[in-house]
Amino acid sequence: MDKKFNEHFLIILKYFTYSYIIYHILCHFESHLTNFIAYQSYLLLKLLLNDIILIQNLVYLPNTIISITEPCTGMILISILLAYILTVENRLKYYVFGSLFCILLIYLGNIFRIVIIGILANTFGNGEYIHNTIGFVFFPTITIFTILLWSKIRKRL
Repeated sequence: MDKKFNEHFLIILKYFTYSYIIYHILCHFESHLTNFIAYQSYLLLKLLLNDIILIQNLVYLPNTIISITEPCTGMILISILLAYILTVENRLKYYVFGSLFCILLIYLGNIFRIVIIGILANTFGNGEYIHNTIGFVFFPTITIFTILLWSKIRKRL
């Protein structure tokens, strides 16, 4: 039993180490991505709402303003899922496909999250409450969804 505990402890330690290292590599890209994510969110919001203006990382909706900042890039969640892939996968093709899949899904999901926050905050007001509630629901949901979907796709590779 002690040996099994040590194995599990080392896997968990490996996961947290990977998360830390990956995030500290990716965090340098957060400031460069804010305007890009703001633009993509703006385009989707423009399809759904009228009178929307984008100035740098600020999306002006009729009843509220959305500020896309560095935490909005989703780099923490991407780091967590990349660490998961690196911890559990044992072949290069799974590392590559799993990493690309997780990055793409989290990135698109994050833009979708920003759009939902924008629509709800514009409609109902109280943007900070909506932001926190959507974030609280979104991050665990998209994490579990991504891991389950990756597990299903992995079986087909």
